[in-house]
Amino acid sequence: MHPGTPAFSRGIQIVHPASTPCAEGIEKCYRDQVCYQSFQQHCAFCTDHASDVCACLDFDGPLDEGAACWWNMSADVEMHGTCDSGGICTN
Repeated sequence: MHPGTPAFSRGIQIVHPASTPCAEGIEKCYRDQVCYQSFQQHCAFCTDHASDVCACLDFDGPLDEGAACWWNMSADVEMHGTCDSGGICTN
């Protein structure tokens, strides 16, 4: 059972495809042509990686083993851990 009332509000974010290149350091998603501001969003919507794998990646590639990581299990539950040797965020 969840320990308390969820601490989030529901909302919808509308993003439009970009007709120009993304800002430096941000890659355009090949699936929807959107420039996502965070790698977590880019990884979630543009790759087939699981959330715990995306947590151990960034735009430059895999994070080092032992690096701090986090991912959202649900809209109000955040998991924290470290990247293991297989590139998965474990707690």
